[in-house]
Amino acid sequence: MKYFEARKARIEIIPMIDIMFFMLVFFIMITLHMIPNAGLRTQLPSAASAQSLPPPKVYRA
Repeated sequence: MKYFEARKARIEIIPMIDIMFFMLVFFIMITLHMIPNAGLRTQLPSAASAQSLPPPKVYRA
């Protein structure tokens, strides 16, 4: 009888790939959210007076 014939077990790959992509996206989003919290506050120097440079001269050959 074919009804009681033993069937070989199959592992479905597509749902596993979906779950792995979901986990990858989840961890990337969490990592990108954590990066700004790990930074250091800095104060960049500023100039009190600045001189503007003259525009460069372009010579045609």
